[in-house]
Amino acid sequence: MAFENRHYPAIDARRRDMGVSKQSVADRLNLSWQSTDEKLSGKVEFDLTEVIALADWWGLSIDELVGRSASETPVYRIVPWAGKAQENKAED
Repeated sequence: MAFENRHYPAIDARRRDMGVSKQSVADRLNLSWQSTDEKLSGKVEFDLTEVIALADWWGLSIDELVGRSASETPVYRIVPWAGKAQENKAED
């Protein structure tokens, strides 16, 4: 399964709204200014550790940081694994 590079303009918009320079983002993530600019413009994807670092720095959830709403976030039900395949039936 191939994943396409996603551009999250909300990250750059949040940066601008907060008055944070691209150089400050670069310094926080230990990246060059050019690499940071490429990531903020969507040419290169942020890696997960960078997204987590930005979310923590700005006090946001990752969903908030990338501009996703709760309705866009899939919810999965965890089914315990019993070591063999079994049907997931509700007990009456």
